[in-house]
Amino acid sequence: MKNRVFSIVLILILIIVIPSVLFTVYELSSLRKNERIITEIYNNQLESMLNSINQYADDITRSWAEEINRYCFSDTFRQSELQHFFMLNNAVKNIFITDTSESEFTFFAPHESVINLPDKDTLKQMVVSNRKQIERLSAFMKSGYRKIEPLEKNPDAGNFIIIFVLNNPGKPLKICGIFIDPARFINETLSPRIQSGVQDRFVISAYHGDKEIYSSNIYARKRKVEFKKPLWLLAGFNLGIQMKDETIEELVRKRSVTNILLSIIMDIFLFSGAWFLYRNVRKETRLARIKSDFVSNVSHEIRTPLALINMFIETLELNRIRSEEQRKEYYEIIGQETRRLAGIVNKILNFSKIDSGNRKYRFENVNLNEIAGDVLHVYKYHLESQKFSYYFEPGSDLPSVTADAEAVTDAIINLIDNAVKYSLEKKEIHIRTGIRNHFVFIEVTDKGAGIPEKVQKFVFDKFYRVSEGSLAYKGKGTGLGLSIVRHIMDAHNGAVDLESKVGLGTTFRLDFPANKEQNNQKQ
Repeated sequence: MKNRVFSIVLILILIIVIPSVLFTVYELSSLRKNERIITEIYNNQLESMLNSINQYADDITRSWAEEINRYCFSDTFRQSELQHFFMLNNAVKNIFITDTSESEFTFFAPHESVINLPDKDTLKQMVVSNRKQIERLSAFMKSGYRKIEPLEKNPDAGNFIIIFVLNNPGKPLKICGIFIDPARFINETLSPRIQSGVQDRFVISAYHGDKEIYSSNIYARKRKVEFKKPLWLLAGFNLGIQMKDETIEELVRKRSVTNILLSIIMDIFLFSGAWFLYRNVRKETRLARIKSDFVSNVSHEIRTPLALINMFIETLELNRIRSEEQRKEYYEIIGQETRRLAGIVNKILNFSKIDSGNRKYRFENVNLNEIAGDVLHVYKYHLESQKFSYYFEPGSDLPSVTADAEAVTDAIINLIDNAVKYSLEKKEIHIRTGIRNHFVFIEVTDKGAGIPEKVQKFVFDKFYRVSEGSLAYKGKGTGLGLSIVRHIMDAHNGAVDLESKVGLGTTFRLDFPANKEQNNQKQ
């Protein structure tokens, strides 16, 4: 039987536990890879958004270049047209135009005022020092492509300059420079595109060095921005992007923790299920073994009195008895074994009714002193023949209880049978009644072998018999007596308590609820 249980447990481990453990190990080993994949996905998404904003900035400046190119080479060019351009584009502070020889400089400013511009000589020197850049832009323009770049040497961050080449077929190339207010360019020109792109998921900020000059959400939690990308047209300026509520690292960590917790919860459920199955299999296996022992014990218990009865009846029938005294002794033995046999059969029948739910109780007001006295009167001969001393201490003024007298009698008889069965050298039985905590009780105490503490919780289970120590040697029986006692007490809304010490004896106490009216009168 133990080998079968071990085999079942091994199968459970192979089917349930090992796969769940392997899955958890796999999940843990995959966390770093998952973090890298998730980070890469988000970084690609963020980079795509920043590239889109940079492309938009490039498209804006290209539209400026086309418009200025049209104004400058128009035969009907008027200053008012350029003023309209300034009015629509607040980020543009000033414009200068020069020929490729840098001999002539023309300035355009809002309302014809030149503000915060370097003087002509300084500006000329800046253009001359960036001649290679201008030659490169001119080469692009001659090939049909206008390229816009920031001037490699800008005066300061407040007057950022982008330059490009103006072109008109049949006319000399010209160089155009636009003084841009970077903060206005980002906050007014790029902001609508940024807001439409981030929606409610991201926060995009613009920085000059470490100083933040723009944020798409001023109420967002301030934290270090890990992902930045330079603005193509504004050297020294960067765009940073982050998740609105949590960083990518926090998101990845949260998902990793969630996956680990889900794996652990799943493992707990699987282990709990495996443990539950194992316990039930072990319980059923133990029950099957106990039932097998029960059949063997009952067979032995019934066969012994039948053999004795048959033997003594044959002896009497053959008239082999020499004295009337011996004949009387044989009759007494036959009667004793018959009662013993009847007790076993009644116990099995009672248990069968209880187990099938067919045991019926007839409740009425009864006095426990009277029931205990009647049981001792009937059992007197049996106890004396077993050489037991018995003592009855009835409680005074006991209130009545609502109970089935026959069932209570069965419970007391089962407890007395147990006391007789497990008493070794000191054969004493004490029966006491009384009242405590609104319960009327009957106690049956013996001076027998006692019950080990670790098995006391099992003694009320059906078919259970102690299988260790002196109790195992003495414990012949069906294993049903205490199970019947507990069922009877449950049916009476009472309780059965056990106090026992190995070698000193055992006390069983049956507690019955006292009738309230009589109990109040006693108090």
